[in-house]
Amino acid sequence: MIDIQRIGPDAYCHRISAQGGATQEASRTFVALEHCLRDAGESLGRYFAQVELKFDGLFLGACAVDALRNTPQAVARRISQHYQPA
Repeated sequence: MIDIQRIGPDAYCHRISAQGGATQEASRTFVALEHCLRDAGESLGRYFAQVELKFDGLFLGACAVDALRNTPQAVARRISQHYQPA
């Protein structure tokens, strides 16, 4: 599970956790969502084909780790198009 948190207008961080495991501390801060997504994908290496995503606590579904590493702009665009904060 990758939990992306918006911590400011142009500031994001992520936390990675495994089912039944401890959650990592928050990553460094990124000024763009796509940079945060790419870093999360690179952190997972080639160990996982896909991962579940949360954005600001909202479960978004599964995403291919390759997409996070190779096309994070497209993933960020989809999140931005479909995520409407309350």
